[in-house]
Amino acid sequence: MAKNKVVALDIGNVCLHITPQRAFDYFGRHDFWQPEMPLAQVAEELECGRLGEQDFLALAHEFLGRRFSLAEILYGWNLIIGEEVNGMNDFVQSMREDGFRLVFFSDTSALHIQEVRRKLSFFDLVHDGVYSYDVGARKPHQRMYEDFERRHGRPDYYFDDRIANIEAARQRGWPAFQFDSVASAWAAVGGDRS
Repeated sequence: MAKNKVVALDIGNVCLHITPQRAFDYFGRHDFWQPEMPLAQVAEELECGRLGEQDFLALAHEFLGRRFSLAEILYGWNLIIGEEVNGMNDFVQSMREDGFRLVFFSDTSALHIQEVRRKLSFFDLVHDGVYSYDVGARKPHQRMYEDFERRHGRPDYYFDDRIANIEAARQRGWPAFQFDSVASAWAAVGGDRS
């Protein structure tokens, strides 16, 4: 049985699928996710906690030509949060049974974390979360990793789908693994499940 062991889990494309195309289709806009577009810029401000939820919705309302109500914008924005990755519930439960504490480590907003809570069957099995909207920075910014270490120490395993985040973690000595499937997570922890 592991003691005081920690698993850091990114949320998007690790615990659940990220599906921005669904939001693009809903809004009828395929350009607003480009980094130079105003909506992408305010989304970053939202995810870094520098913009409130209601201010974000009001700005999105303007950027989308006032064609959608605030409730419709919230609905469409939440379409980015897809379904749970198959097998992650079993992985999380098994790691908990082996004595690991699980901690979300994710770039997200307060708006999206509510949708994540609703969609993830194992949300309540995860002990804590270090989120960009609380820290004021997104990965791979060092503040994210520093905040995690301050609160939870260095994790024993860290899973993320983005290589830049993995590389930043490895520079800090974290055992970081690029997630491409639940099988890759099992392999990293020495399990033989797929």
